[in-house]
Amino acid sequence: AQLQDGRPSEAVFPLLRASESEEFGVTAGLVLGSTLLESKNYEEAITAAQRVLEREPDNVLALNVLANAAGGLRDGSLTVEAADRLIALEPDNPTWLHVRGAGLVEMGRHDDARVLFEGVMNAPVPGSDPLSPARACTALAKLDADASETDAPVARLVECEERFGHQPAALAAVAALYKEMERPDDVIGLYQRAVERDPGSEGTRTTLANLLLRADRFEEAEQTIMEWVGDGNATSWASLAEVRVQAGDLPGALEAIEESIERSGAEPPAESVFRKADILVSLGRLEAAELLLPMLEGEELYEGIISGRLLHERGDSAAALEIYNQVLNHWPQNYGLRAHAAVAAISMDDLPRAKSDLLEAIRHAAGETDAALWLARIQFAEGDYGAAGQMAMRHNQERGTSGPQALLLAAQAFLRNGQPQAANRSLAALAEARGGIFRGWALSEAAKIVAHRDGPQAGLDHLSGALEESGLDLGSEEGEPALARLVELSVAAGKTADATRRVERLLAEHEDRPALQTISGRLAVLRGDLAEAEAAFARALELDPDHAGALAGRALALREAGDVAGASAAMERAFAMNQAAEYGYMAARIKLDSGDAVGAA
Repeated sequence: AQLQDGRPSEAVFPLLRASESEEFGVTAGLVLGSTLLESKNYEEAITAAQRVLEREPDNVLALNVLANAAGGLRDGSLTVEAADRLIALEPDNPTWLHVRGAGLVEMGRHDDARVLFEGVMNAPVPGSDPLSPARACTALAKLDADASETDAPVARLVECEERFGHQPAALAAVAALYKEMERPDDVIGLYQRAVERDPGSEGTRTTLANLLLRADRFEEAEQTIMEWVGDGNATSWASLAEVRVQAGDLPGALEAIEESIERSGAEPPAESVFRKADILVSLGRLEAAELLLPMLEGEELYEGIISGRLLHERGDSAAALEIYNQVLNHWPQNYGLRAHAAVAAISMDDLPRAKSDLLEAIRHAAGETDAALWLARIQFAEGDYGAAGQMAMRHNQERGTSGPQALLLAAQAFLRNGQPQAANRSLAALAEARGGIFRGWALSEAAKIVAHRDGPQAGLDHLSGALEESGLDLGSEEGEPALARLVELSVAAGKTADATRRVERLLAEHEDRPALQTISGRLAVLRGDLAEAEAAFARALELDPDHAGALAGRALALREAGDVAGASAAMERAFAMNQAAEYGYMAARIKLDSGDAVGAA
C-alpha cells in the first residue's frame, strides 16, 4: 500500500520484517530487493536478493536483482557470476548475455565483451527479445567510444542505424551515444532520416521536433509537425500545440489545440481539454479556462491542476497549494504538478518547499517544465550566483531559447559570481539565438552592465556603438528592449532631449507600435507634460489593452496627477500582465506611499 502511495522509503521497514518470516520470506524479499534497487540502494538490494537465494538458489527474479545491483555498484565479478547462473537456468534468454557482457566490461575484459556482443548482434533475432541485436550493436559502439577512438564508434553507430533504425528503442540508444559523444547535430540527423523512412511515425516525428526545439531551431520544429498536420488528425494538431507552447507562441498554441479538439469528435480527450484550459490560464483568460472545468470532472489530476492555477492566478496561493497537495498524494511523481506547486509555494515565501518540488520536477523531466528556471531564480535571490547561472543555462539547454529570461538571468548571475567571460558568452548566445530575435535584449543587458560599472554615459556610448554595428531596427519589436535601455541611459546621462527626438522620429515611421507610444509617454512624464503622457499611454493601450509597459506608464502619470487609487490599480494590472520586478516593486511602492503597508507587504 505504501509503495502504491508513492512512499517507497516507508515501505522498506515492513517489507524487511515480512522478509524475515518463513511464510513471506521469498515474496517480501523480492519486493524489498526490487524497491531497494529502484532507489539505488545497491548494497542492501544485494543483501535482500542473497537472502532469497539462500531459500531458493535458482530464483530467477532474485538473481536478476542481484545482477542489476552488482552492476549498479560496478562490481563486474559479481555481475558475471549472477549472469552465469541465469544463463544456466534460462539459456535461451539473451538478456542474461547482455548482463554478462556489462560485467565483463566492468572487469576490464573488453575483448571478451566484444566477442560476446558481436555474437549476439549477428545471431538470429530471438523472439523473446527482438531488440537484443540492436542493443548489442550499441554496446559495441560504447566500447569503441570508451576506448577514446573517434572514427570507430561513429562508424559502428552508422551500422546500428542502417541495420536496426526501424526500431524506436534502437534509435534512442544510438541517439544517447551520439549525445554522450557531444554530437547533437548527428542526433538530429538520425531522427530526420528516421522520419524520411517512416513519415507516419508519431513518436519519431515528435522526438525530432523536440530535438529541434532544444537546438533553438523553432521554425524547423514547427515545420516538422506541420508536415504531419497535413493529414488532419487530432493528435498531430495537439503535437503542434505543444511545439508552439515551447516556442512561446501561446495564441498559436491555443489555435492548434482548438483544432485538435474540433477534430476529436463529440467527446474530445480530457488531455486536450486540459491543454486548452492550461493555455488559457497562461494567456490570462481565466474565465474562459474556468468554463472548461466541468469537462474535466472525474479527471482528478487535470481538474486539480487547472483549479489550482486559477486560484493562484487570482491571488489565493494557499488554497492552490492545498489542492496541489491533495492531488500529489495520488500522483507524487507528476513533474508538471510539482512545478505548479513550487510556484504557489514561492508566492507564499515557502522557499524550502519550492526548492524540494522543483528538484523533483527537474529530476523526473528537466526539459518538460520551467522548473530549472524557477530554481535558478531562487538561487539568485539567495545569493548562490554560481549555482543560479549553471541552472539557468541548464534550463536553456533543456528547453531551448523560447524567451530571453534564462540567458539574461545566467549573465547576471555569472557577473555577480565574478565570471564576466561566462556572462558575455551567455549574452552572445542570446544575441544569436533564433536568428537574432532576442538581440535587443542582449544589447540592452550588455549596456546595463557597462553603465553599472562605468556610469550612464559609458553605457550609452557602448550601446550606441553596438547598435550601429548590429544594424538593429529600434522601431521593430526586436529592437524594443534596446530602445528602452537607450532612452533610460540617455535620461540618466542628461540627454533627455536627444532621446525625445529619436523617439519622435521612430514614431513618425511606426506609430502603430505600442512600445514606442509607451516610451514617448514616459518621456512626457519626465518633462511634466501629463496631458501628453496620458494621451500617449491611451494610444498604446488602444493598440494593445494588455501592454504592461503602457499600464505601468499610465500608473506613473496617474500618481503624478494625484490619482493614487487609479495609479495603484494600473500598476497592479501591469504586474499581472508581466511579472517584471520593476512593476512589482512599483505596485508595492504606490501602496506604501498611500499608507497601505499591509498591501505593500
